[in-house]
Amino acid sequence: MANPIAYSRLQMKYTDISGATPTINTATTIDNSWLDTDILHAELFVNVADDKVFTRTNNGMYEFALSPSGSSYNFCDSGIQVTNISGCSPVHIWDSTTEVIEFASSAVTVTPPLLLNRGVQFRTGSTVEMKSINIGDWNMDTGATINVAHGLSATEWKTIYDINVIIRNDTDALYYSLLNPSSALVVGGLRFWDSTNITLERTTAGLFDSTNFDSISYNRGFLTFWYIPD
Repeated sequence: MANPIAYSRLQMKYTDISGATPTINTATTIDNSWLDTDILHAELFVNVADDKVFTRTNNGMYEFALSPSGSSYNFCDSGIQVTNISGCSPVHIWDSTTEVIEFASSAVTVTPPLLLNRGVQFRTGSTVEMKSINIGDWNMDTGATINVAHGLSATEWKTIYDINVIIRNDTDALYYSLLNPSSALVVGGLRFWDSTNITLERTTAGLFDSTNFDSISYNRGFLTFWYIPD
């Protein structure tokens, strides 16, 4: 049978000491062992210095943060997970001093570099990931083609798209696009890819068929593409 609640003590305590939190006394009766910070079930403890409110439940102490004027909320301290935010736009997320993410109806703006370690999923379709690979040694003066291992699975390689290839000259002073050269001349391209490699080629007597691109023990450039992971 549940304990009767009629005529039970129900208090609200407050403090203006920053960092002070309520405590739980496990004694069955209220006596001189109780601290000023001890509260019973369903009682409130307000820290006016920290803008925090606590209450005690059957599972222990529950904390939720006050939100002055509805403008900010400390999710880290409260531990609350939000699945839907309405009534305000845009929504801003800050670290200690700097705004890092802004959610608006038209766009999501991320201030620092965006780190994605699980791929990107668009509104419709599959999750996609980007991969960047060093081309490695390629003496383009004497070698017209090169095979670059992509390292994908038997199903992933068939989903490769949007390949981009950057070529470096021997002095690392100039970078070129192999697939989209700035000049009207065709200087190279993507031959094909299979279950193991992506094969690149340069045209004979073209820009890259030169001693400016013949160094070895030198990474010739970078190959970047998108694919759908398993």
